[in-house]
Amino acid sequence: MKRIFAIILTLVMLLSGLSGCSAEEVTGSITFYSEATLENTEPVSETSFELTKEQVKAIKKIIKNIKDWTNNATVDRSAFYFDGEIKFSDSEFVYYFGYDNQVIYYDHYFAGISADEMQKIKDIGK
Repeated sequence: MKRIFAIILTLVMLLSGLSGCSAEEVTGSITFYSEATLENTEPVSETSFELTKEQVKAIKKIIKNIKDWTNNATVDRSAFYFDGEIKFSDSEFVYYFGYDNQVIYYDHYFAGISADEMQKIKDIGK
């Protein structure tokens, strides 16, 4: 019985180690709209790029560093215009970004980011 328990424990530890490796291999894509598009509106046209590992890390760092996400339900805001969207393989959410408002939006939360952070996102499309 002890031997079976030790084998099961070893397998669990091995499998958890393998899943940790795959978490580091997050992929993503970014889509730039041809013109700013009102939320919940289909863009006229778009151009998509696969993100490099470094770009994924940089964008995730921007998102992770946001301290104050605002819930749509708590404010009376105007609709946003978005210039594109970001998708990550480890997230169910699509992150929309807007240059003019310097905003990132997902699900029903939005947050402002700095001009430098927005520039990093813009530079991916160049």
